[in-house]
Amino acid sequence: MTRMKTFFRSASLAAALLCGTAQAQVSIGAGGTLALGGGTLNTGCADVAVAGTSTLASGILIGVRNLVVSAGGLLDAGSGVIGISGDFGQFGTFTPGTSRFASSDGCGSVSTTLSGSSAFYDFAVITVSGRSLIFPPALTQNVAHALTLSGSAGNLLAIRSVNAGQAGLLDLAAGGTQSIAYVDVKDNHATGQPLAHGTPTSFNSVDSGDSNGWFLNAITTMATVVPAPMLGVAGLILLGLFAGLVAMRILAVVSRQDGCRSR
Repeated sequence: MTRMKTFFRSASLAAALLCGTAQAQVSIGAGGTLALGGGTLNTGCADVAVAGTSTLASGILIGVRNLVVSAGGLLDAGSGVIGISGDFGQFGTFTPGTSRFASSDGCGSVSTTLSGSSAFYDFAVITVSGRSLIFPPALTQNVAHALTLSGSAGNLLAIRSVNAGQAGLLDLAAGGTQSIAYVDVKDNHATGQPLAHGTPTSFNSVDSGDSNGWFLNAITTMATVVPAPMLGVAGLILLGLFAGLVAMRILAVVSRQDGCRSR
């Protein structure tokens, strides 16, 4: 227990020292481990990069500007809390457990951009000053339990895609709860529960288009096109012969039926 406390204090001190630099960053390198247990780590607006293993258990990781889980990295959120104000990139493994993942105003950031496809338990983006939540196109962000998206009067939370005209996807599981107000939605499709189901004005919100599954817009699913296997010359010949035999069989049946009618 003493060793864990010492390690936790060292991590906090390192974060505080890094925040005094122009490129403030807390890094858990490949092979490294950061375990919060039940503790709290406030990074003071530092970026956090996880290339090793970070476990929160019931701990709290807050004051983060940008959070990146690199390829090969693991961030196990347990039942803890993660608070950021900038971007979240998942290129490794993020295990949400029953955690709360929240983005809010701070650290000079005016937007949160998601990279990769992530699964959250509780997911919240809240702004008083107005900011943007930006989704990667055609990738799904899943929320299992509770979704909170909230701006304020005159300062809406703008929900957008990285590429205009190419919608991002947001899936709130059946049985999950939602609290949505003061949002401006464009190029985002709700693929699970309908979101903010009602007129935009009833949620003090704006529908800026391409918002399937939001407000009173129908949920649509994109058809999956399965390409036919590539056929060589021999395969095409066999396919043609088979089609010809089927056609001849159909003609024979039709001719037999016509003969029966003529009698």
